[in-house]
Formats: sequence, structure tokens, C-alpha cells
Amino acid sequence: MKRMIVLCVAALLVTSCTAAKIATQPVDMTTVSKGAYAARSAYEGLLILAVAYNQRPPCGQPTSPVVCRNAEVVLALRKASEVADTATGAAEQAVRRVGVDPSVAQAAVVAAQSSVEAFKKITDIYSPKQ
Repeated sequence: MKRMIVLCVAALLVTSCTAAKIATQPVDMTTVSKGAYAARSAYEGLLILAVAYNQRPPCGQPTSPVVCRNAEVVLALRKASEVADTATGAAEQAVRRVGVDPSVAQAAVVAAQSSVEAFKKITDIYSPKQ
């Protein structure tokens, strides 16, 4: 238990130091804007894979094929998709809105990129291998 508390405190310190470093650096809105649109584009590409998975026949039936969809996986994909959709939409709005603090826009883009990466990890596991 003590080890877990120490790890949590260490993670919090690293995160706060990184956030402080980001906050003190000047923000290039062109780069931030590109990051927002790249995250949205990546999300939409991953959404195609998630929809393809969802269109498979359901697992757990006597006639189910080898390649089928698991209800728990579909739920995980939906949750990750909703988070990524919301985060990428917020990032796009942040970079489009005039007068938004550049550091706020940058934070929104970082959140969007993280949510898309999480969605990607799930789709990588369950997408068909080529």
C-alpha cells in the first residue's frame, strides 16, 4: 500500500512538472491547430475500424463464425469512441474560437490526442490483421 502511495505521488509530481513546463513555453497556434485536426482525422479513421468490428455477427451463438463481435468489446469501443469524439470536438472548437488562451487550446489538443491513442489501442487489439 505504501508503495502505491509513493508511486501515485511520484506520478502526480511528474505530471505537475510537465504541466508547468508546458504552461511556461510559448504556444504556436498553427502547430496546435494542426494537432487538433490531425487528432480528429485519426479518430475518424479509427471509427471505420470500430464500425467494421460492430458489423460482424454476434459471438456466443451455435452458428457464430470464428470472426464475430463480442458485446463487451463493442461496449468498450463505444465508450472510447464517445470520449475521443468529445475530446477531438472540443479541441477543434478551442482552436477555432477567437480569443481562447493558447495554453487552453494546447491542453485540449493534448487531451484529444490522448483519447484518440486510447481508442487506437482498443481498435488495434480487435481489428482484423492484414
